[in-house]
Amino acid sequence: MSITFGSVRFNNLSGPFHGLRYHRSIVRCFLRFPERFVRIFKLLKTLILTAGLLLPALAHADDWLPPNPQELSMTVEPAAPNAAAIYLYREEICDGRLNTKTIYVRLKILSEEGRKYADVEIPYEHWYFAIENLNGRTIHRDGSIVPLAANAYQEMIARRNKDPYQNQTFSLPDVQVGSVLEYRYTLRYSEYSAIAPTWYVQGELFLRKAHFRFVTTDAPLMTGREEGIRTVAFLPILPQGVTVKRLGPQSAGILGQIGVRSRQPDAFELDAENIPAEPDEEYLPPVHSLTFRVYFIYSPYHTTAEYWEKEGKYWSDDLNQFMNAKKPLSEMVSQLTLPSDNEDQRLQKLYNAVMAYENSDFTRERSRREEKKEGFKEVRTVKDIMARQRGSSDDLTLLFVALARASGMKAYVMAITNRDKEIFNPNLMSMAQLDDYIAIVNVDGKERFFDPGERYCPYGQLHWKHTMGGGIRQTETGTTFANAPDNLYSRSRTVRVADLTMGPDGRVTGKLRVGYSGVPALAWRQGALKADQTEVERDMEHAMQAMLPSGITVKLDSVQYLDDPSKQLVTSFSIEGPLAIPSGKRMFVPCEIFQANARPMFTQPHRTMPVYFNYGYQEIDQISITLPAAFATESVPQKEKFTMQQLAEMQEGATMKGNTMVLTRDFQLGAVIFKAEEYDALHSFYANVLHKDQEQVILRASN
Repeated sequence: MSITFGSVRFNNLSGPFHGLRYHRSIVRCFLRFPERFVRIFKLLKTLILTAGLLLPALAHADDWLPPNPQELSMTVEPAAPNAAAIYLYREEICDGRLNTKTIYVRLKILSEEGRKYADVEIPYEHWYFAIENLNGRTIHRDGSIVPLAANAYQEMIARRNKDPYQNQTFSLPDVQVGSVLEYRYTLRYSEYSAIAPTWYVQGELFLRKAHFRFVTTDAPLMTGREEGIRTVAFLPILPQGVTVKRLGPQSAGILGQIGVRSRQPDAFELDAENIPAEPDEEYLPPVHSLTFRVYFIYSPYHTTAEYWEKEGKYWSDDLNQFMNAKKPLSEMVSQLTLPSDNEDQRLQKLYNAVMAYENSDFTRERSRREEKKEGFKEVRTVKDIMARQRGSSDDLTLLFVALARASGMKAYVMAITNRDKEIFNPNLMSMAQLDDYIAIVNVDGKERFFDPGERYCPYGQLHWKHTMGGGIRQTETGTTFANAPDNLYSRSRTVRVADLTMGPDGRVTGKLRVGYSGVPALAWRQGALKADQTEVERDMEHAMQAMLPSGITVKLDSVQYLDDPSKQLVTSFSIEGPLAIPSGKRMFVPCEIFQANARPMFTQPHRTMPVYFNYGYQEIDQISITLPAAFATESVPQKEKFTMQQLAEMQEGATMKGNTMVLTRDFQLGAVIFKAEEYDALHSFYANVLHKDQEQVILRASN
């Protein structure tokens, strides 16, 4: 009898091989306990496969490809002439049979800036993994080789054992401009997980050539709901001409169907050449969602429609069960509201009550030991959140929805992808792309969106990362895809009012008051949750100092309503320093002192990607300067107004009121996304804004 494991063959197992002399007992065990036999068989197969793969790998550790003279001598990549470095070759092999992923990279350093790629980072992944078989070397232009230090691997493993949740790094030695870097390592995942990779074909650097391979697991897989995995789904986002090749079970190169629940593995491959680096332009959308890649996923579903229908139902049912605590919710509503309150008044009182709870995402989570010491058990329903008077951002959102329902209003939960890092993709069968919960409540017949999980977020507004984001939401009959609305740009307003007095030497003294509403206020308030009062005041001073002309000093006098989102956040400063530039009998005063250090925007003549702002906003500046008695205005810029398709607008000008000069500026950005074909208009608009901001008032001394 003989059994084949890949290319390893064992003959006459029932003969003189004493390790299996009781083979008849093994057969009887298989007949009585087939599942146990399969586990033993899989363990044995894994050990043999590991030995078969690991020994060649160890033997190959110092057997690199010989240096390529053309790669060593090259000084520029014609397809990416400004690149600091490029990938010459990148390979990723994911083997689901062994739960391993092996990375091999050959990289060319083309400039001094590119030397930073000598530091290689292995990112932390959300499941347990070990790092194995790390090796690398630096090849200089003359062909000399400097190997990676032998202790680099041990040092990295020691760091990982100390903190398994942080990214691990190693550094290639003696890297110079012109060097070729070469390294490889293997990630081995937990035997209790099945890894479906994502192939990131496009990245930060130009890629000459790449090879990807994925062999699926042959283990029987089950979801958390005990559903059998039937499908290996993949979603390609690739350039034209680049395709995923499905090689089929015969190409997986391993043992076929074994045992009662084992299945044949599948194999996929992709080869790519001359892939450009990801776009590097200012104000980009989340490029991470738009670059070339291939998603793989083990799934019990055959179509995306089936996935979202069933997984959406499971998700919604779980939330409804968590929010089911009628009696305590009704009691809390009765305590907080009055029968005479209309729906908006009632909902705002409930919102304020939830906002008063501790949000552990902005403070800290409690350990199980701390929870037990305080007398709390595991969180099972919103009743437990009410008892603690604290919870995570998602917990508090669910509590708000539950309270709104208990008050007689129609309320729903929406799971949303944060658009500060991703764009929701309904074609991707993954709930993992959904980050946060927001609330939808029908108020007086109209659905409105709320963000009670974002500490200090004003009633009826969303954190900007949740605006215009996609995801799924609850409905009366199930779930559906949805998009959150945008905040009104006028709600995110910054108003700066300065009252200054100028001396004959051009120095000014005076006061400045700044009011923040909407997103700018929320950013300061949430930042203050993670810092003390002294640090917040220092940051506010530094932020204002960075805006004003060089030489002017700023001192923060007071901060009002830092912890009250129902009011405008107000800061007061004292200002002193040189503002006007003397020249003989004249002095030149900048019209817009708050844009003195602003860098020019959108200076490139062309654009390939959309322009993507975080949020729309309005900035209003009013600067009153009492002039010295010996000076009068000689030249004052005219008041002008620039607009761009009713999506952006700026008005700026100067007027005289007696001996006081009043400089005003009103800037409004009403849109968040501008298409690439709208770039010319946007480029022209910001060029006009920059020119206007740099204008000056000319003062002249009288006789």
